[in-house]
Amino acid sequence: MNVDLNEITMNLVPFPRMHYLTTCLAPLYLSKDLHLPPRRLDEMFTDAFSGQNALIGADPRHHVFTASGLIARGKIDITDMRRNVVRMTSSLNFVNWNKEGWKVGLCDVPPGGQPFSLLGLHNTTAVSESFVQLRNRFVKLYKRKGIF
Repeated sequence: MNVDLNEITMNLVPFPRMHYLTTCLAPLYLSKDLHLPPRRLDEMFTDAFSGQNALIGADPRHHVFTASGLIARGKIDITDMRRNVVRMTSSLNFVNWNKEGWKVGLCDVPPGGQPFSLLGLHNTTAVSESFVQLRNRFVKLYKRKGIF
């Protein structure tokens, strides 16, 4: 709770030019869905690495990870966090020089309406899809003289 974004990303950005983090949030509910039953921690870990819960519109599991940071809120035991990190490490594609590129933060205060939540900050190549889409839209506008 006493940490700013610069300190969180310090371990997630190994090189200055690799500073684009993607975010995944679990549970990702709309306000009308708050009556749904809470998710188990194992399900939330899977959700924190899925394309459906990614806030960038790309599936991070299909890309290469440089580092991953997880911030958990609620009554979560550190052994459950470690077990899930080990489980997810085997299914994710990390760069060969940073296989242990994990940063974990715990906060005992649960989110409103849920027993716990999980935020994933991933330094992954999934952001390249968004840049390619942005460039393609710019080229289309430029060809139509939409940009001066």
